[in-house]
Amino acid sequence: MKIVYYTSGIRGTGRIVQGISIYNALKRRGVKCNYIIISSTPLARIADTFAIPHIEIPLEDEKVLSKDNYSSSILYKTLTDLCPNILIVDRMWFTLYHFIQELRCKKIFFSIQVNDHFYKIELANEIMSFKNHQYDRVLAIEPFKCSIEMDYINPIIIRNRNEIFDKETALEKLGFDGLKKVCLIALNYKDGYFEHLKKSIHTLRMRGMI
Repeated sequence: MKIVYYTSGIRGTGRIVQGISIYNALKRRGVKCNYIIISSTPLARIADTFAIPHIEIPLEDEKVLSKDNYSSSILYKTLTDLCPNILIVDRMWFTLYHFIQELRCKKIFFSIQVNDHFYKIELANEIMSFKNHQYDRVLAIEPFKCSIEMDYINPIIIRNRNEIFDKETALEKLGFDGLKKVCLIALNYKDGYFEHLKKSIHTLRMRGMI
């Protein structure tokens, strides 16, 4: 069985982490499958840690993915070449809008909390609205009110408690000796952000706040 997880992602790794979490859940349940992640982020190398294949594709606009042109798009060609048994779509319903029904597989859509405007896109020549019937399951992975009919499930987690490294093992894997405090700052990366962060830390240190 082949399962493809498709999302976007440009600078951050959050959506890739969700894809990895789904892989962990499948592995935990003993599901044997060929699992592949498709996204547009160059940071998907974190999937290599789990030996998960990743295909990076460029972001394509509404002209490329239109009803007349989608068959020439990289997204369409990638999905049809992979020919998955199950396609998991993380929020990106609009890129698949004109051809998803051509894909002969089970389709699962899920979303975190978003504004209702997310499910209706007004373009120059058409209005695209999310259609539940295009998917076999439509899932909300956190509680929120939505105009789209969804089944609510528990949030996706990276690991269960018994799968989390203990403090000593985590420090060793991160290359720390545990003699100093360690702070994790997990935010989407932007050019110049690290330099700005270093200045902020330096200011806090000069003020004796850290």
